Amino acid sequence: MRLLPFIIAALLYVLLTLPLWRGAVLDERGRRLFLALGGVALAAHLLSLYADARAAGGVHLHFFAALNWVSAGMVAALLVATAIKPFERLCLVVFPIASGALMLEALWGAPTGPGAALSDWHIALHATLALSA
Repeated sequence: MRLLPFIIAALLYVLLTLPLWRGAVLDERGRRLFLALGGVALAAHLLSLYADARAAGGVHLHFFAALNWVSAGMVAALLVATAIKPFERLCLVVFPIASGALMLEALWGAPTGPGAALSDWHIALHATLALSA
């Protein structure tokens, strides 16, 4: 059950990338559908991050988890920008990175048992600021 949001988000990212890779040009209706499905993929991505944080008793920022948080931020920023201007082509780079980050975290993520999260608030604050920069 833990892997379901990872798989849904990764598959949606790949499915949204395929038409763009083939050179499809999105009309207004297609763009709205693209943004809606991108939002669903981002929601599943964030749900997977939440599930991992909940299982660990807090945010665990090992390499793959940090990569996952950064890719979620990239996708969120790209979807907001695409809602304003047509930046769909940039999704050819960002969506596969996000899909790969999700699969790496799902397959080789750190243990998520109790006590696996960041315990010192100084380190947690440093990591949070570094990831948001």
